[in-house]
This record gives sequence, C-alpha cells and structure tokens, in this order.
Amino acid sequence: MNKTDYTSKEILVSRKNLLNQYGFSLVELIVVVALISILAAIAIPYYQGFTEKARTARCIAEIRNIEFEISSYIIDNGSLPDSLAQLGTSIVKDPFGSNYQYINLINHPGSEYIDFGANPLNDDYDLYSMGPDKASSQDLSQDNSQDDIVRGLDGGWIGTGSAW
Repeated sequence: MNKTDYTSKEILVSRKNLLNQYGFSLVELIVVVALISILAAIAIPYYQGFTEKARTARCIAEIRNIEFEISSYIIDNGSLPDSLAQLGTSIVKDPFGSNYQYINLINHPGSEYIDFGANPLNDDYDLYSMGPDKASSQDLSQDNSQDDIVRGLDGGWIGTGSAW
C-alpha cells in the first residue's frame, strides 16, 4: 500500500485532527479576553493620570509664554494690558478647554487671587487656568480652586492651587 491510498475514514479523521490542532476552544478564548480586560483595567488609570500631568505641564509652559508676552507689552507700551486680547496672543484656551484668566491688579484692585492666609498671590497681575473642573473662586482655600494652575509670587512660582 502506497502513501496515496487512504480510506475515506482515514481522511475524515485526519481532517478532524487538523481542525482540533489549529482552533481555539471557548475556554481558551474566555481566558484571553479576561487577561486583556485585567491589563486594560490596570493600564487605563495610569494613562489618564499621565495625560492629566501632561496637560498641567503644558498649561504651566503656556502661562510662562503669556508672561513673556505681557513683559514685551510692558516694554513696548509702558503699562500692563487690560486683557489678554491686547497681546494679540494665539494662546486663548488652556489645555482643558477654558480661557486663561487674566486680571490687571493695578486697574482692578481688590480682585486678586488670594492664598490660604488671604494674602494676594501677586502684586502686578493674576494669570491662571481654571483647571480640569473649569471652575474657580480666586481663593485657594476653596475646593474648586485646588486644581487651578496659578501664577504666584509675581511670576516666581506657577503650579496647581493644591501645591501652593
């Protein structure tokens, strides 16, 4: 008997074995899906934390850039701008989708951002982002100001309200 003479039964058994060798069982598929779900449940919170830190870092850099533009405006005009629109800056929105907040404290005394001891953060102007919650109260002791990215010490410090 040569190798090409197979019975139909042998061919069916052979095909069945091939199918069993190359397929996945339902249990194997369930295990793989469960493992992928567990890995995703671990990775997603880390990714969200990373993106939040990246947005905060970008916001700090943009506040520094706006500070530079305000300094250039002061050199050119001899006074602080009344609004960010006077700068002609292309940075209008923060990374969280809100407008940057700017207050010229020389023209608007009494409207300054204050710290936990009710002391003003700046003497010249306030510049800040309302943060991810898009709410602020200009008082760092309030809960809705804890995630704000604020400029303090007349530009010597920029960070989140909770880090002040």
